[in-house]
Amino acid sequence: MSLTNPRGLLIALVIIAAACGPVPDPRLTLIVRTPSGVPFGDTVYVAGNIDLLRSWRPDGMALSPEDSTTWKAVLSLERDSTIEFKITRGEWITEAVLEDGSVPANHAITLTGDTTVVINVFGWKDVAGAVQGQITGDVEYLRELEGDGIPTRDAIIWLPPGYKSDVSRRYPVLYMHDGQNIVDPLTSYAGVDWQVDENIDSLSSLGEMEAVIVVGVYNTPARSDEYGATDAGLAYLDFLVNTLKPKIDAAYRTLSEREHTGIMGASMGGTISFLALWHYPHIFSKAACLSPYFPNTLPREVENRADWDLMGLSLYIDNGDDQLDSRLQTGIDRMLPVLRHRGFQDNENLMWITAAGAQHNERFWARRVWRPLLFMFGEEGRGVKR
Repeated sequence: MSLTNPRGLLIALVIIAAACGPVPDPRLTLIVRTPSGVPFGDTVYVAGNIDLLRSWRPDGMALSPEDSTTWKAVLSLERDSTIEFKITRGEWITEAVLEDGSVPANHAITLTGDTTVVINVFGWKDVAGAVQGQITGDVEYLRELEGDGIPTRDAIIWLPPGYKSDVSRRYPVLYMHDGQNIVDPLTSYAGVDWQVDENIDSLSSLGEMEAVIVVGVYNTPARSDEYGATDAGLAYLDFLVNTLKPKIDAAYRTLSEREHTGIMGASMGGTISFLALWHYPHIFSKAACLSPYFPNTLPREVENRADWDLMGLSLYIDNGDDQLDSRLQTGIDRMLPVLRHRGFQDNENLMWITAAGAQHNERFWARRVWRPLLFMFGEEGRGVKR
């Protein structure tokens, strides 16, 4: 079977399913063809969403060279498991790109038997110059931040227009996960950032939202655990609340009260944003969850918890309807009626949006990030409808 990218015949994808009966451990044979070769001394890697590929590390698994233009890897995976992946040369800045230099969506395969996938790589991000945009405004960095029970990490602090000139003014703060991806295309794993900087700059200049400080907390190889309902997730939230936030409030002119403090993320970053509102409603009064994963147990916990005070809380949830986002919808459908039963009201302190045609990546989150920004910090209040 041959698949084409909706933007043109750019990727050759061949799937050959075994004709024999069920096998205990289906194998995925991945063949990557690089007609123009790779730079001397470089290796081709597959990065993906499973532990075997080190949970989206750009150097997740090295492929073995078959010849000067063909690379191969064989993975044994559970039957009916879904793998999403990208091809790199070991760093996100060296990710494979389409013929027009743009970054492709994740490849996604559900294994029902032995499968062979052949991918033709037409170019590399660092060679094709696919990085789009630049940082708008002033940023500063906090390096090697330490938290109990979690790896060290950096954070990027984006300062709104006028921050350095009007030294008497204080600002709300928005904490964001996957900080590499929010304002800087050079560090974004997809080469396309969320464009949070451009959105806040434009919306605040037009008087449609408050100017806010954005704290982008970098992820680590432990991202999947840290952004989930796990011990590592609790340790990460403790780091945000008891280590990072005091540093930010001490170093910058913030409005530190809960009513001026929000948190936002996508995918598992949406999950941990919800959990921040769940565990620390006295710290965060607003959360935005884009394309979130809600595990089956979480709606039941929300329903049964008696001491969750919703006073002053607001929650934004959205999701696309294509690829991975469509599979995440089941968890959202379980969560929304529970939230409404608990007292959240649509277009008051709850906003739910379906983004038609949207996929699960930075390019699509960037297109709609203005919605949660206006919902949380809009000058005209909540319930933004655009």
